[in-house]
Order: sequence, then structure tokens, then C-alpha cells
Amino acid sequence: MTERPRSATDPRQRSGGADQPSWVGSDAARHNAHRVRVGTLSDRRCEEKIRAGEVGRVAWNSAHGPQLFPVSYAWCDDLIVFRTSPTGILSELTRRTSVVFEIDELQMDGHTGWSVLARGQAGAIASPAQLTRLWTVDGVDPWAPGLRNLFIGIAVDQLTGRVFAPQRPAFTPALTDDVHPVGTVRAGHAPSSLSP
Repeated sequence: MTERPRSATDPRQRSGGADQPSWVGSDAARHNAHRVRVGTLSDRRCEEKIRAGEVGRVAWNSAHGPQLFPVSYAWCDDLIVFRTSPTGILSELTRRTSVVFEIDELQMDGHTGWSVLARGQAGAIASPAQLTRLWTVDGVDPWAPGLRNLFIGIAVDQLTGRVFAPQRPAFTPALTDDVHPVGTVRAGHAPSSLSP
């Protein structure tokens, strides 16, 4: 079997062969200009970002397989708290359940942003005093319509966070005790996980 000749527009031809990534060659300068510096956030900075957030994603392994849902939430009494329907899939979390909760802010144009992951135990909030207080807390109002009177709280066991910033010759982010470098990744090639 003979190989067809490659056209001038074939990316393998321009980049020097099938074994090399398509950005090698004439595109290399453009891609190298958009390298990303990755740092970790301290526990204090992670908690500040969770406290300031309004919408996050809660994930867990259910009887029906892995689940991931966006929720509006608030930080209250050292818990991540959200409200849901007593009959929906999120009501599975009334029983003590291991969960992860994620928030982020990513800017695709500048290849910058941050991500925070909280690992912990979710469960229904049943204390009458706590429930009375939670009905007055801003941020716990669900976006979805319908009866949503079940409060779920996540007790956080571990917080991890990362920050992404462009690494250009003229850019040197200030590293403080809250942001620690962990490496460099090429923009457009996300790390396998946004959290350590």
C-alpha cells in the first residue's frame, strides 16, 4: 500500500511529521508565548474563595453512578450549605455521604483563573435552631423552581486549590505564603486534575 502525498495544508506536513504535535514548527512561537504558571492556594485562601462564592458543583458516587450538580450555596457555621428538593437526586445526600465540592473562576482568553476543591461529608441539617437561621441566610436560595426545603450541609475535611497565571517574560506573579508555584503547563493542555 502506498502512502498518499500530503498537501501543503496537512498539519503533519507543516509541523515536521505525524509524530510531532501540530503546534511544533511555525506555530511553536505562538504556543510558547502562552505558557501557564500553576500555583497552589493556602487553606486560608481556599476558604476565602469558598466563603465569597455563590455557585459550586457537588459530586458523589450514588447508587445510580457518579453524580455532579451545580448548586447555589452559602458558607454558614463552618458548613457549605445548599437547599434542594426532598424528592430529587440531591436528596440522596440526607444520609452521611462523602462528597467533593468545587468552585472555580477561569478566563479562557487569558489562560488565568483558580479552582478550589473541598472534600468532606454531606448530610441533612435537622437542628431546628440551625434551620431557622438558614432560612435567613443569603445565597442558599436555589435557582430551580419548586419545593426546595431540604437543607444539606457539607462538613469540609480538606481544602485544596490552584491558581493559573500566564508566564510571559514580562510577567512574574508575586508569590506569597498564600500562592506557591507547582509547575508550568502549556495553555490549551489542561492538567489531568485542577486540584492536587
